[in-house]
Amino acid sequence: MLPLVLACVSALAGEPNFPTRNYPVSEAISAVRSLDLDRDGFLDLICQRADSQLHWMSGNGTGEFESRGLVPGSLGMEAHQFADIDGDGWTDVVGRHTPTLRLALFLGDGLGGFAAPQPIDTGWFTVTAVGDLDGDGDLDCVAWEMLQQSLRVYLHTGAGFVRTTWSVPKVPCHGLLLGDLDGDGHVDLGVDAASRFVILHGDGTGSFGQRAELPPLFDPALADLDGKGAPEILGCSSGTISAVRHLGARKYTCTVLAQDVGWLLEVADADADGDVDVCVQLDRYARILFNDGSGRFQRERTLWMQSVEGPWAFGDLDGDGHADLAGPSSGRNVAVTILRPDDPQEVPLGRDAPVRTGAIRDFDGDGELDLLLFRKEFAECLPGDGHGAFRAPRSSEVGSWYPWVTPVCVDVDADGDFDIVRKRGARLTGALNDGTGRFSAPIDLPAFEGRILASADLDGDGTTDVVSVDDDGLRCHFGLPGGGVDPLPVGIPGPRWESWLADFTGDGRADILSRSFEPPGFAVYSWGPTEAFELVAFTPRSQTETDEPGDAPRDVNGDGHLDVVLLNGVKGEIHALLGDGAGRFPASVRSDAGNDQQLIRGVTLVNVDRDPHADLVSWRIGNQTENELVVWPGLGDGRFGEAVVILNPGWTALLADLDHDGRSEMVLETFGWRAQLIRQR
Repeated sequence: MLPLVLACVSALAGEPNFPTRNYPVSEAISAVRSLDLDRDGFLDLICQRADSQLHWMSGNGTGEFESRGLVPGSLGMEAHQFADIDGDGWTDVVGRHTPTLRLALFLGDGLGGFAAPQPIDTGWFTVTAVGDLDGDGDLDCVAWEMLQQSLRVYLHTGAGFVRTTWSVPKVPCHGLLLGDLDGDGHVDLGVDAASRFVILHGDGTGSFGQRAELPPLFDPALADLDGKGAPEILGCSSGTISAVRHLGARKYTCTVLAQDVGWLLEVADADADGDVDVCVQLDRYARILFNDGSGRFQRERTLWMQSVEGPWAFGDLDGDGHADLAGPSSGRNVAVTILRPDDPQEVPLGRDAPVRTGAIRDFDGDGELDLLLFRKEFAECLPGDGHGAFRAPRSSEVGSWYPWVTPVCVDVDADGDFDIVRKRGARLTGALNDGTGRFSAPIDLPAFEGRILASADLDGDGTTDVVSVDDDGLRCHFGLPGGGVDPLPVGIPGPRWESWLADFTGDGRADILSRSFEPPGFAVYSWGPTEAFELVAFTPRSQTETDEPGDAPRDVNGDGHLDVVLLNGVKGEIHALLGDGAGRFPASVRSDAGNDQQLIRGVTLVNVDRDPHADLVSWRIGNQTENELVVWPGLGDGRFGEAVVILNPGWTALLADLDHDGRSEMVLETFGWRAQLIRQR
């Protein structure tokens, strides 16, 4: 089961509000750009779809976006450059018109869309840049045609774009950069030519002459890093970021600014200090390098929830002066992260070393939730301070338990605190908590056979009883008054691998709810006066093995009785089995879970948003970088609303209200490397 801990709630009632929000798009997208398409004063997100159309996400100025569907007039458009080419105030596009294989100009139509394309030239154009090459005040174009391997210049005239005689044949080109690079007042051209970066100096007429060759720079961008008024050329190469500066007389120097930082570079002011910062892609995640004002990067931040797969928008999306991030993620999603550097929502936890998240419980008995992390040879317990932060970790030598597979936290020695156990081969191994969050070395627990499910007081004597399960059924080990448990278990025959301990009958003692397939249904057992577990009630329920039940029964319809929720990701259905307080589930409510035919793993009922209703949380399984956490908001009557997708770059997530503010925090394990605390807004 997915280890999600009981929690409360988000900044938006009825919807989780973690820093990265995902907006679905109807088709896969390859790039995202931000611009005010409809001139309402707010930045929108324009997404390039794989089928050569644009998808429009309309912004409201707060960092939230609403899908407006396809951009009118964008059919067959592969947009390269967005700019006001004709000076009418509306955004135009220079790009490829895929049906005709032409470079084309798409003029904004004044309604938030584009007019019919005006052809510029025939060929397979993949890289384009616009700028005033001849000094006449309008935007001209430089483009690379792949079939002829040639760079071409098109000057903007009253008749549209006209090709000049200047060109450079047989040159590879992966990126173009236009700007005054040598300070002579004319626009120069920078070319990412794969094995080298070439600067072609402009003469002010639309032609380029003297060249300078430099080491390779990918994803080139212009930025004044040190505030001296002269822009540097920034680019990535072999995991480094370098800056090219003009020394005079068209001589240049290349300086490494940062190493081991990734690629795909964008620039903007991320922390509102007036300096240009840099955002790069690290593997699939975004990393921001903060400029100290002198062109050095002393501080950085990795956005683990922001998984990016191509060119993204890096700019101020909510008007607070900080650059935000929006980009394609997991194919058909636009991921948007609103940055607040003074109050980061993603905080690294513990050591910078391989880790597997364990559990959130009160391990030290102070009433606040603590975090348990597992390293290769030891466990770390990070005590919670009740304000959403953790104190210094308490380490325990637990042997080579890494990688840890979802620990079970139960009180196996009946001393009132949580211990941890796992199955190792034919043995059950445990580490006992001393009451402070420190654990003993691993010890064998020979009294238990099978897999421990949970612990609770089943017989009402005030001691903790432990329930385990194996192929023969459930086994209960009753707690002893002096501590420990009775080594001789009491069994309930029949294979019942899915069982829960809770008070389903309202008598103050925990009962056992067990799901069976032969016959199909749910049975409730209580410890009876005959000193045996007695069947209290059985509710027949026709179901399939693709039904995933929640791992913690909750009251989902507000009648005070515990209910059970089943999620079927294949059928796209949620069924809430409503309890009557006597161990039966006579009614059920169905909700639509979405029909995407994707597998799910682990189901938990937990309060994620600000309202008081239990929500349904599960994993949606893709490959290792496409797992998603999905939340179906509870409506309070047993039904669940439309799914909210939280793109999650890790394998496990723990949810809990760590600071008692009614909003759930999330602890992510970022593919075994780092634990991150993710706060809601």
